[in-house]
Amino acid sequence: MKCNYKKKLKLNYGEREKLTVLMEIYKMNADEIVNLNILDDIFELLTSTKERGFEDIISPHYTLDSKNREIIIHCIKIIEKVGIKYSDLVSTYIPYLIKLLDSEFEEIRFASAEALANIPSRLTIYAYPKIIKKLNDKIYAKTLVKFIKKSENKEAILLKLFENFNENTLYVIKELSKYDKILTYEFIPIILKKYGIKEARNILNMG
Repeated sequence: MKCNYKKKLKLNYGEREKLTVLMEIYKMNADEIVNLNILDDIFELLTSTKERGFEDIISPHYTLDSKNREIIIHCIKIIEKVGIKYSDLVSTYIPYLIKLLDSEFEEIRFASAEALANIPSRLTIYAYPKIIKKLNDKIYAKTLVKFIKKSENKEAILLKLFENFNENTLYVIKELSKYDKILTYEFIPIILKKYGIKEARNILNMG
């Protein structure tokens, strides 16, 4: 069975067949996936799969149904599942997950952000500048909260966040207030100015 998975993840197999295999692997628990000894094969497939498949090139209206992007997302989710339990086994893949935050496709960016947020490795913290730059969605905001909580240098992230304040920043501050009110005090003046006294009081009363 191990050889069968390894073989079907190789490039000479079709996208549909590789996707079927990945979906089957994703249903397994982290230990079962580790025991298959295929993490490097999955990462190789991830890095070698182009975001735009052949069907995107010849027929733009297929863009929302690309098997290539589904392959990329399933590879990310498998790495995430293993990484949640065994972060050391996926540490060498983290820089590539950070790189995928620059994908032109939202679904790939979101999958990468969620994986980075959930893998308990300090290396994922290096993604925070990109996340703050793209802080235009609740998924990124939730990701940033997790980054800040597991960072040893929370102040550096908060300073960058202060410089890039928007409505999703308010969500981050509210969530952090439940965790550590002191971290969010510096944001009270800007919240007062942008959102008024009611929101500022909400922050101060949380936790």
